[in-house]
Amino acid sequence: MERREYKYVSVMTSSTQRYEDPFAGSTGLEVWRGAEMLSRYLEANPVTGRVVELGAGTGLPGLTAAKLGARVTLTDQDPQVLELLRHNVQVNGLDVDVRRVVFGDAIDADVVLAADILYLTRQVKPLRQTLRVVDDGAECLFAHEMRRTWHRGGQDETDEVWDAFRRQCDGLTFRVLESNEQLHLFKITSS
Repeated sequence: MERREYKYVSVMTSSTQRYEDPFAGSTGLEVWRGAEMLSRYLEANPVTGRVVELGAGTGLPGLTAAKLGARVTLTDQDPQVLELLRHNVQVNGLDVDVRRVVFGDAIDADVVLAADILYLTRQVKPLRQTLRVVDDGAECLFAHEMRRTWHRGGQDETDEVWDAFRRQCDGLTFRVLESNEQLHLFKITSS
């Protein structure tokens, strides 16, 4: 395990390996660029209320939000990642809930955090179901790195998964908060 230090929190990761193939293992055991971008945004723009981080991985954005006063629940579907999240909560001495959430599950939040959680077309509809909370007035801060689309036969040249997600979110507003090459931070709202 490797410890990585950030402005307000530190997180443990499983290794220094970066997964190029999301089928190769759990991508949630690493800190991805989207999580770092979202965490830096939260440092400058703290959120309040009930915050849920979807697919939290190491939990960097959610832990940052908690350190700055939000009531946070970190979620993931992978038991190994949930164990790492609990460890990172303890390391930072925070009062944060950790629970298993699978895309498609309903959540209750004022703010949803998501960083680099969308890789596969089969995730699009269930993720949109989970984000129905945005239709009810919550906002979502969503970091996404535009990349080639993964599938078991290889990869395509376009980010068709993101395009499919945007179509599923018809009626929601996507506002770019930050952009850096292929990495973008969006605020998703119902109006």
